[in-house]
Amino acid sequence: MKIKKLFLPLTFIVLTINIFAIIFQVKLLEETSRLLFFLIPLWLYFQDLRFLNNNLISFLVVFFFSEVIILFPDFWYFTIFRLLLLITAHLLLSREALRFTKKVQSNNFILFFGGFLFLINGYFFALHFLKIKEHPGSMAELSIYAFYYLSLLVLAIVALIYYINSYSKKSVFFIALVLAIIFASIFENMQQIYLLDLGLSLVQNILHFATAVLIFFFFTTKERRIDLHQFL
Repeated sequence: MKIKKLFLPLTFIVLTINIFAIIFQVKLLEETSRLLFFLIPLWLYFQDLRFLNNNLISFLVVFFFSEVIILFPDFWYFTIFRLLLLITAHLLLSREALRFTKKVQSNNFILFFGGFLFLINGYFFALHFLKIKEHPGSMAELSIYAFYYLSLLVLAIVALIYYINSYSKKSVFFIALVLAIIFASIFENMQQIYLLDLGLSLVQNILHFATAVLIFFFFTTKERRIDLHQFL
């Protein structure tokens, strides 16, 4: 029996435990099971990872510590340190995607539609950032949140550029990963700033689960470059 056949049963068990912990508000169990979202795929896909890739090594280390720090007490300096780790992780992911991107002639409709999407996303990010500004905190904390949202926006732009210049399976995993990261981040910050909600917590943790899985799908999938003009 191949080790990867354990993926579905193990992740189903951990996801079930995580949902149980959220519903019954068992904080430590919720945070521990969330860390397992990352550790289980790491164990199952370990042999497929190419550790000669510096982006991969750096990203896995940074992302792992950003998840571990959730287990620490909820003090402001841990929150700031986690944001700095996530900013670094976003930049490393962007750098990895750009390795597989080359310029080709693109469809004007796709470029216009992509630009429109990012204007809308930028608008909602701006609204959310203004809400954060109303939340009590130092200027340093506000600046780090600004860089955090900027790193998310850069990551989203890189995902679109990569996708429209590739249309490969790897680029599909990447854009799905970026969307999971962005929406998980929005739901997480909504709960920190607006209100705690059971539904938001469930959706947020499911998105974190999807993020952990898609990280390994992205890094273990080989890039087969298919230029966009071949489809037009």
